[in-house]
Amino acid sequence: MSKINLCVIATAKYKQFLPQFLESAERFFLKGHDVHYCIFTDFLEEACLFVLEKGIDREVTYYKVEHKPWPHATIKRFHFFLQYKENLPQADYLFYCDVDSRFVAPIGDEILGDLVAVQHCGFVGERGTYETRPQSMAYIPSNKGVMYFGGGFLGGENRTFWAACRELAQNIDIDESNGIIAIHNDESHWNKLLVDFPPTVTLSPSYHYPETPERATKWDRLGLSFEPKILLLNKDHAEIRNA
Repeated sequence: MSKINLCVIATAKYKQFLPQFLESAERFFLKGHDVHYCIFTDFLEEACLFVLEKGIDREVTYYKVEHKPWPHATIKRFHFFLQYKENLPQADYLFYCDVDSRFVAPIGDEILGDLVAVQHCGFVGERGTYETRPQSMAYIPSNKGVMYFGGGFLGGENRTFWAACRELAQNIDIDESNGIIAIHNDESHWNKLLVDFPPTVTLSPSYHYPETPERATKWDRLGLSFEPKILLLNKDHAEIRNA
């Protein structure tokens, strides 16, 4: 049995997704392991109530973070983790998952590895939309990069996870100091890191599965199919990010 930290950020309007996220994690996420939920939020009392009301059995720790307008709400995720690195429970593996997701099938030892990434559901069979500006630390030249990875679920072994967080936060800070925000924010930087340090575990779009089936029609044309394990929930992005 391994010790696992599952990190999730639930600030501003994203807090509405926390109850069903935790309920689904209780049911499906690494049931044979010692999982600790690490909730980064600006609504500590409400988050505590969510956990009490839903009868969450696993251990939960809350970390107070400041919500910032989009895209800083997403691009600062690695900074949040590093801010509380010494306060997180000891763990063999750490994972991050977007709170506006839901686990819908058992997720087991297949996700455990040194550096874990998931193929983006929207770019199956395509190179994807990497950052193309050489001025950005997320820049990937046209002769590199063969698979585009989603930023909604990622993780790895303790030491590797923290090394990745430090690298990502540093590169984001450098871009910010130069007035640059990468095309897909933290996801662009994550893809750049994976070009330089390929993942040891590559998960299929089953772990990055759109709730709207129409988004996956290109899979049919490629003769591919995937069973959903982590569902990306439908939402009004503009409304949710307006906070």
